[in-house]
Order: sequence, then structure tokens, then C-alpha cells
Amino acid sequence: MKNKPLIIASFSLVVLLITFIFLYTPPLELYPQNQTYLEYGTATAQRERDPYSATLDTMTDHLHFSYIREGTRQISPSLIFHSHDLVRTIDISRYDYVEVTVDPDNTEDFVLSLFMYIPGFSNPALTDTHRPYAMRYRIDSAQEQYSFPIEDFATPARWFGYMDITKEGIPETDWTQMTHIMFDPFEEQRQDQETHEISLKRLRLVSTITPAVLLSLAVTLAFALCSYLLSLFFQTGIRTRRRTQKTEPRYQKVSSGYSRDDSSTLVTFIGENYGNPLMSLDFIRKRLGLNSYQVNEILKDSFDMQYKEYINTIRITEAKRLLRESNKQISDIAEQVGYCYSNSFARIFRKIENMTPNQYRKQTKGQ
Repeated sequence: MKNKPLIIASFSLVVLLITFIFLYTPPLELYPQNQTYLEYGTATAQRERDPYSATLDTMTDHLHFSYIREGTRQISPSLIFHSHDLVRTIDISRYDYVEVTVDPDNTEDFVLSLFMYIPGFSNPALTDTHRPYAMRYRIDSAQEQYSFPIEDFATPARWFGYMDITKEGIPETDWTQMTHIMFDPFEEQRQDQETHEISLKRLRLVSTITPAVLLSLAVTLAFALCSYLLSLFFQTGIRTRRRTQKTEPRYQKVSSGYSRDDSSTLVTFIGENYGNPLMSLDFIRKRLGLNSYQVNEILKDSFDMQYKEYINTIRITEAKRLLRESNKQISDIAEQVGYCYSNSFARIFRKIENMTPNQYRKQTKGQ
């Protein structure tokens, strides 16, 4: 089978692609392209909804969250991504980083928390019983994108105190059971600042290509390459042996056959009709009775050219003369020497002369 090496290589590459698709986890975006059922909103520790706002800035498509503290009330305003009163969870076990992109000019330091439902411990209706994993984000005025490993997120100590439980007394976290995500101000901001704002451009979970994935891809690629080379090697060896075993067939060379008069007649005919856009091997056959093999053999013996190269050479030679000696438009010259389209003329001219007709005219005008 002539295409056996190609078939083996193609199959191996398909295996490589399937392996990559199986091992690679695409990012899970929550904003602005929401690929989950979580929706954004606002919340406070007292379940108050006003006067805190989460608004979509229609001019920039940023999710702009802000709050103003009233009086001396100690509140905990939050930007939250959740499923409202529905009990739903998201599997984040295959993701390695939380990637947050903000507008640094309109964003203050914040704490990002991932809340996990713990089977056998958490109450679906009481989000306070869902275990938080938090990370403090300090905003740099020159940086928009922040990416933190999920494994670096940690549960705040106050949550264990609030739940009156020790770290050892809670079941192991199930990373397939994330219920919501919250953006909060730092603890000191809650006490010292009357306002707080976040301007969110993007929020998503991303995975990395681990060494195990890279190794699997490398092994599959190496297998594909080796399979192709080995198959190609054996295929080449088989073809070589077959050629050495064959006997040369007996045949009698068939001459296209032409006379000296045919050669003279052909050259004269082309010289008089090269400007005819209908000039072709079929046109010559109908007018002179010479087939394509005879025409090419005559031109090869006389000028070491095939028909196409010969006719183009004659046409471009005449075109060069007209470019030097006349002020005709290039499109008119192209038509005069036998080209129906000026772009075809320009392409062939450039191929032969390594410059455009216009460049040639400027270079040789007046010579």
C-alpha cells in the first residue's frame, strides 16, 4: 500500500489529539462568558440587599461592585456568584488556578473565597456551614490579571471559631461540591473605610498541563514519529527490491515526427500571431496540423523551451519594447501582446524580469 506510512502517521496523530482532549481541561469562565448556572449579585452577613449595588457598566462590560457604609454599622458587603436558593454545585477538582482580571483604577484590595459543600456536615440551606477557602488579593495599579493556585487558598481561622469546630473535626473537602464564590473587603477595610469597590473584567477557573499530561503527549508524539519513519523505511526497502527484480520493458521510441519546414512554419506563425489572446496549442493544431507533442519538440530542439515558456518570452519581449518606447497604458500593452487580463500579464512579467511592468518602465524610460 503506497500510502501506508501516511495512514499510520495520521492514525497516531489522531491518537495524540484524542489523548490531548481527554487530558486537557478548558477554562471554566464565570464572567463575562458565564459557562455555569451561577449568577452574580450582592449580599451581606445580615442578608441585607440595600444600599449595596452590583451593576454592569454597559460602556466597558465590567462588573462594577460598590458599597457605602451607613453610620457605624459593622456589615460585610460582598459580591457573590451563586445559584440563589437552588441547591447546585460545581466540580472544580480539575482546575488549578483562579484567574481574576480587574480594572486596577477602580478596584481595591479584596478577599476571594470559594465555598465548598461538605457532605455529612454542611446544611444546603445554610451557606454559613459551607467551608470557605480564601485568598487575599492586593491590587497593583499596573496589573490587571491575577492568578492564584487553588491549593494556596485556606480556610479563615474565624470560620472554625464561628462553627465551633476544629480542623480535624470536619470531613475532608470534596472539590466537586463548590456552591458559590464571594468577593469581600479585607477585615480592616470593613472597619476603616466607608466605601469599597471592585471592577471585574473576567473571572474564570483554569487548569495547567501537568508533567503527567506533557509526558503522555510526548510519548504519543514519539510513537507517531517512530511509526511513520519505520513504516517509511520498510516501504522504501520493499519498493527498491521490487525495482531491482523487474526487467526493463521492450519498447520502440515513438517519434512525434516533424520536418524542417514544420519548424520554420511554426516559428513564423507564432511570431505573427502571438498577440492573439486565442493563441494556444489547440489553435496551432487547427491552423497548422501540428499536435502538442510536435510543437513542444520543435521549440525544445530550436530554443530549448516548451511552448508556454516560448510564447510568454516573445510576448514579454515585445511588451518591454512598448514600455520603453511608448506611453501606452499597461493594460493596453498587455492586451496588445496577447494577455486578456492585465494582472496575468503583470504576474508573468514579474516572474521573467523580477520586477513589475511599471518598475521596468521607470527604470528604462528614455533608453
